[in-house]
Amino acid sequence: MKSLLKSLDILEFVLNNEDKPVTPAAVAEACGLNPATCTRILGELTRRDYLRKISRHDGYAPGPVIYALADRRSFYGCAAHAASEILKELAIRFDLQVNISVLHETKRYILYHYAADREYPITRKTAHPDHFYIQGTGRILLAYADRAALDRIIARMGLPGKLWPEVRSRRDLDLHLARIRKTGQTSFMAMNGEIPNRIFGTAVIVPGKPACAIGTRINANRDSSEIPTALRKAAELIRNNILMQLQSY
Repeated sequence: MKSLLKSLDILEFVLNNEDKPVTPAAVAEACGLNPATCTRILGELTRRDYLRKISRHDGYAPGPVIYALADRRSFYGCAAHAASEILKELAIRFDLQVNISVLHETKRYILYHYAADREYPITRKTAHPDHFYIQGTGRILLAYADRAALDRIIARMGLPGKLWPEVRSRRDLDLHLARIRKTGQTSFMAMNGEIPNRIFGTAVIVPGKPACAIGTRINANRDSSEIPTALRKAAELIRNNILMQLQSY
């Protein structure tokens, strides 16, 4: 079991670097592994084509098996494919960074993330267990979470406090989440460092499937009046596209 967990840690680290090769030393340090053990596991994953070795100097990058498996029929794959072009066009139109996320257990997973400004630093993480209160997609996913998952998230993070000033109790939180479910959208102000931003989130609901959320943020000094409608239209297109892919994938 320990060997399996180490292998998964290595896969996640290499994949989060996308197609940029990483050296065994970098992998071992990031994953807290003995260098010899790390090199052995990298070799095994390479022999199974989960990774590919670029060179002794450059190290390893994702292999073809990862992407072959990712293209199999699954709701998450369909959602990512369904959203990619729609969100890319939205990001370019408004000069934004956008994402589509899902909640699984108590963690938020970003299925697709695009920044219109290619210099925008997108941090690749496998899972996002925090920041639910200050992310548009986070609040949306909390609103559609089942009671058990919501209870576990709140037990871990506590109530939002200054991160969501209108929420002073669990009852307040439940009321605000109910309002979000009623409209399928949220919008609020938050600070990004010293810069005020307006945060947006919109639900993408496919019957019988996990709730998805699309979200973005924009500098508070910019005109954001068109964004809620644009997100709602994008969500509907994504929903229809998911349904089509699930039927014909």
